Amino acid sequence: MPSLESDLAITIIGGGIGGLVLALQLHADGFQKIEIFEATPVLKPIGSGINLQPSAVLVLRNLGLLPALEEIGVKTKELRYYNRYGHPVVSEPRGEDAGYLIPQLSLHRGMLHELLLNTVKSRLGEACIHTNHALATFSQTDASITANFVCRSRSGNAEAALIPSRTSDVLIAADGINSTARKLLYPDEGPPNFSGRLLWRGVSLREKPFLTGASMVWAGHADQKFIAYPVGGAAEREGKSLVNWIAELRVRSADDPDTTPPVADWGKVVEKSRFDGEFKSWTFGFLSIPELIEETEEVSEYPMCDRTPVDRWSFGRLTLLGDAAHPLYPIGSNGASQAILDSISLSHSLQEHASSIPDALTAYQEARLPPTAKICYANRMNGPDHVLQLVHERAPDGFADVGDVISKEELEDVGKKYKVLAGFDMESVNEKARQTQGAQKGASAYFSSNSIPPNFQAAARAKDWKPRLNNSGPSSSWSRPSQKPCNPRPQKTGKADEQQHRQSLTLHASQLGPHPHHVTRRTRAVGLAIRSRRSDERLEGFQIDAVRTRPDLDTGCKCLSIKLASWCPWSIITESSEKENLLLRPGSKHERNRATKTG
Repeated sequence: MPSLESDLAITIIGGGIGGLVLALQLHADGFQKIEIFEATPVLKPIGSGINLQPSAVLVLRNLGLLPALEEIGVKTKELRYYNRYGHPVVSEPRGEDAGYLIPQLSLHRGMLHELLLNTVKSRLGEACIHTNHALATFSQTDASITANFVCRSRSGNAEAALIPSRTSDVLIAADGINSTARKLLYPDEGPPNFSGRLLWRGVSLREKPFLTGASMVWAGHADQKFIAYPVGGAAEREGKSLVNWIAELRVRSADDPDTTPPVADWGKVVEKSRFDGEFKSWTFGFLSIPELIEETEEVSEYPMCDRTPVDRWSFGRLTLLGDAAHPLYPIGSNGASQAILDSISLSHSLQEHASSIPDALTAYQEARLPPTAKICYANRMNGPDHVLQLVHERAPDGFADVGDVISKEELEDVGKKYKVLAGFDMESVNEKARQTQGAQKGASAYFSSNSIPPNFQAAARAKDWKPRLNNSGPSSSWSRPSQKPCNPRPQKTGKADEQQHRQSLTLHASQLGPHPHHVTRRTRAVGLAIRSRRSDERLEGFQIDAVRTRPDLDTGCKCLSIKLASWCPWSIITESSEKENLLLRPGSKHERNRATKTG
């Protein structure tokens, strides 16, 4: 496998969840020349609820984000299906309650996005993100690929101005269901496929949780459905519940020749009267849906759309990722999770085929296109929600006992097959969790929750956090604390304090996991704590005696060596899980042997 500290220059189009996770995964795998170009002038925490399946949470855990995710989200305990009359159809445990080693998480999309955004800024630097850069065209040669951008005018009018292009080794389009890159690759594809169903989304802060306080509820059938689940970790800790909900109605036949609603109308705030009358009688013993809708301040409307899977995502040095590659109906709580799985697959493919970008992108395509295409077609057949349709068709007026309508085996079989198809069946997730446990220990030390800027940590705990469902208005209602560096340099310490710090720096190579990138960090991969520092500067209270560049004895590549005061051997230093300390990360095997002899 090629060295993780690749010199590849990587351009990512799109600063959504897929693009940000990809940047973090690439950075964790050693790629350092990463830039993100986002079309919107300002990245804001918009949206409503989102679910992350254990397979995706595992990826984020290995990036050191699990503590922060659990802080802002809810560990989902169960999923319950009901018919439109509130009669229970089937219930199943989820996440850790089902035996997974990794939780399933329900979060507010805005909070998740801000967490990822601030983590990218902290780890990669704010300069890697360029807003108001919309992809216009691209061109490529055998050696590179160039992206050309336009930006919105200051007045916000439709006219756009050309801005400098960017040439890199790889171009990854994670620019969503209306991807410009995909349009350039498939100019005759047309708009997304409209299912004939509209979705109304809202978030409501409730004084009292429903059911377990961590339950997901699906009720209705394919043409009329209501979904509700809690998404706010801070509200949960206060005994309240920040409930995300989705009302779904068929407004026309899927075969209707009418076109997809214009993109400009997607996510617009609408009056509740457009749909609430259809749910007026949906009052269940544990939850009144009319009350939930009524107490929600703002409701946004979206068409349920997807695109027919294509045969190819990768073209030379360009590939698609996330919704740009495989937009799915929002069924099965699976869209964001698949984008995250794309990210780790693509990053690893670039590692394994670093000498040939087209081969790397083809390998990624071969790994991810077939399963996501199957998910797309399964979601068109209602995915795991198919159990609701079966029960509705067999007992449209309700039932006394669901066992008289459908067998337990048939109900369970639908869910099991979908989990395997979507890659989050318990056996495969737990096996991967065990395989990466050693690596995760090292990653959690390097990529700690302290690498998340304190302004986000404060926001995650804010009691008055109020989500926004669209791009209008302020990004959020919390009061942001003043911007401070992630790990401010402490004051000069005395000898006693310094000795105490020295003792806390011990970490053996065996604790860093089996992968080479948890042991060796080369020049551009050095942690943020020492980037661009000189030998006469103090580093978190320690005097750096010398800094030099030398060949790595394992690979011949140049490596940055740092020598602290005499107690520390030549080593590579990064941030640790303790804000005031550092983590000693051993270098190559030869370097460790030499350090033992000379230390």
